[in-house]
Amino acid sequence: MTTRRTTLVWLPQITVPSPGETVGSLLHASIAASIARTFEHLPHIGEEDPERLHQARVGLRRLRSDLKTFRPFFTEHASTLRRQVRPLARALGSVRDIDVLRADLGALDLLPQAERQVVVATVNVLDRRRRQAAEALVEVVEGAADLLDELAVFAAAPPVRLGAMNEP
Repeated sequence: MTTRRTTLVWLPQITVPSPGETVGSLLHASIAASIARTFEHLPHIGEEDPERLHQARVGLRRLRSDLKTFRPFFTEHASTLRRQVRPLARALGSVRDIDVLRADLGALDLLPQAERQVVVATVNVLDRRRRQAAEALVEVVEGAADLLDELAVFAAAPPVRLGAMNEP
């Protein structure tokens, strides 16, 4: 694994294996891909790039979904990890939700002047809330070094049940 310096944290480069013919190898590929996506975009959340934040969130959502959907194939550690990433997922979601609202209010030129003033005031409130949510997100990320390390280990060797590695 190579490491790159990020805006917020050091994150390893995740290697995504090719899915094999067993349940375990397929799960490994899926889990690694979700974590790789998260790690690729998470360092850039401080740059106020809505797409980077969105992609980091998508990676975590897919990870959490796979851990829930395929719970029978994982050890209990996977359920614990799913719970541990919830605060990070929520913090990403808080900022992303505001980005979506803000984008929906972006066509100010098309509005009559009277309505434009209300929308501008709303946008200003959303911008302030986004800054607050983004600051909270940065704190969550900076405080999650152990969790991020655990995700890197999980991506390299997901805790699948013994039989899953051999099941077609």
